[in-house]
Amino acid sequence: MKFTRRICTNNNKFDEKRYASLLTVIGYLLNNYIDPAYQRAVILSDASLDVIPQGGTGKGILCNAIAKMRNVAQIYGKNINLDNQFALQEINLDSHIVWFDDVTKNFPFERLFSFITEQYSVERKHKDRFKFEQEYNPKTVITTNYAIKGEGSSFERRKFEFEFCNYYSPKLTPESEFGELFFASWTDDDWNKFYNFMLRCVQVFLAKDSRILPYTSETLKKKRLANEISADFIEYADTLQRNTNLSKSEIYGEFVNTYFSDTQKRNFSQNKFGRYLNTYCTHNGINLETVQTWNGFTKVYCYCLRVEECE
Repeated sequence: MKFTRRICTNNNKFDEKRYASLLTVIGYLLNNYIDPAYQRAVILSDASLDVIPQGGTGKGILCNAIAKMRNVAQIYGKNINLDNQFALQEINLDSHIVWFDDVTKNFPFERLFSFITEQYSVERKHKDRFKFEQEYNPKTVITTNYAIKGEGSSFERRKFEFEFCNYYSPKLTPESEFGELFFASWTDDDWNKFYNFMLRCVQVFLAKDSRILPYTSETLKKKRLANEISADFIEYADTLQRNTNLSKSEIYGEFVNTYFSDTQKRNFSQNKFGRYLNTYCTHNGINLETVQTWNGFTKVYCYCLRVEECE
C-alpha cells in the first residue's frame, strides 16, 4: 500500500528499516497467537518534537485498517480514568485488540502492565465481570501525540514504539492525496489489494521469528527526554559548547531570557536549570562537571559538558 510507504517517508526520504518494522508491527497485531515470552503494547506516535503536536499523520487510519480484519475495542484515551471500575467496558469477549486512542502526555502506562502480559479483566455496568484466558488475551495498541512516560526494563519489555513520519498533516491528508475516502469508497479490486497486503505483513512477521523488527529513531529518544525536561530546554542545550567551561549564571540567564516571560522566570530557578541539564547530559552520554574558575579576583562557577577532557 502506498499509504504505508508514505508514513515511513520524511523530507522525501524513504526509511527502509522503518518500513520493514511497520510490516512486522501490522503482522504482530493481525496474528492471533499469543507468545507468553513476547507480549508488547504497540505505541503509535508522531516523529515530531513540536511543543504542541498536531497529529493527522495516519495513526487512526492504520488502526482502522487493523479493525477491518480483527475485532478492535476502541477506548478514547483523552479522559480515561483507569481507577473507574468501568473504564474498560468497551472490551468484549470477542475482542482481539484493545485500542487506547489519543492518550495524553501523562497516560499511566504502568497501569496496563498486568493487562499486557497476563490478562484483561473487564467489568461492565449491569453485566458479569469477565477475564480473558491468557491465550485469548487481546493485544494492546496505544495512539498518542507524545512519548509514553516510563524507563527501565519493566517498561521496555512491555512496549514497542513506532513513529509515523510527518509526511501527512492536517494540511495534506491521505484523502486529499489519493482523492478518495479510505475504505468507504474502495472498489472490490482495492479491497483485494488491501487484504493481500495485510496478509503479506503476517507472512513477514512470521518469517522474522514472530518478532517486531527494531529501527532507529532520534526523535523518539528526544521525546522521551522532553517528557522529563522540555523541548525548549533540549533545543537550548543542543547549542551549548562541549568541552568548554560555561558560566552557570550566564547560561541560566540566557535560557530564561530567551524562552520565558518575566513572570515565568520566577518559576524556573537556577537549581531547576541544573537538574534539567544533568538529565539532558545523562540521556546523551555527556559527563556534566562543575568547575570553579577565576575572573580576576572573582570566583566563577561553571558547567562543563564533557565529551572529552576539558582543557
